Amino acid sequence: MPFYSIVKVVPNPSVGEMLAVGLLLIDGNRIFFTFSDYKIQQVIRPLLSNAAFSLLQQSLQSIGRMSKKQSSSLSGNPFTEEYLTYLSRYSNNLLQFSAPIPINIPANETQFKKLFDKIVGSYEPVEKPNTTYELIKEQLYPKIKEFVNIDIEINAAKMPDILFPVKLNFIGKNGMPITGKIIDFETENHDNELTKYILFVQYMRKKKQEGKYFIIGDDAALQHHATWLQIKEENSFEVVPSNQIDKITTYLTTQNVHPFFPKA
Repeated sequence: MPFYSIVKVVPNPSVGEMLAVGLLLIDGNRIFFTFSDYKIQQVIRPLLSNAAFSLLQQSLQSIGRMSKKQSSSLSGNPFTEEYLTYLSRYSNNLLQFSAPIPINIPANETQFKKLFDKIVGSYEPVEKPNTTYELIKEQLYPKIKEFVNIDIEINAAKMPDILFPVKLNFIGKNGMPITGKIIDFETENHDNELTKYILFVQYMRKKKQEGKYFIIGDDAALQHHATWLQIKEENSFEVVPSNQIDKITTYLTTQNVHPFFPKA
């Protein structure tokens, strides 16, 4: 029989308040999951620190990816009744799950939407790509746009001997180049973006332009953890987690940094 689990956020554990933000409906290997973007953004976000909110976003995205992957896979379902029962009893994290509740309905999209509307609120498909990426931009850009060029592609028109174009989140200078690239280490194409940025930094160093080269990103799922550790050990970059981006703001605003290219 299908069963469901209510996904809840506990913004203040000391008070014990819980808010239902999402829903899992499971029938064998079929998994339906979504959460209320309105509740997350408008209700939960003002109650959390930037670090806690970023962690919450990553957790919800991870569940979404797992549910989509599992629904197209024949391997074992990680969201078993036993596991969700265990989480409901012993998890004391920001994100919590109710004990699984059997329900005698067809497990399909239509019934899932009706159940979501009844338990959580108005159904909204979510799983927006690059949510963490967009969140970092939203928090960082307003504070640094005066001092750097934002969202810029470096190509042969800007640097004639560059071998291939590379997109940077920001670039500035203060006698040396300062650049930043946001990398979501959990996406499938992160290796391609990272490789381009590494080669760009090597290109700059060959031109004897030692600089400050930031990588902004968070420790990834296990399959990408080795890449994360390797980058952290690289002396060419300063790796900044998303909950520490104020380090970048402080550097750019106190070290006489100005845009690398003239602004129109």
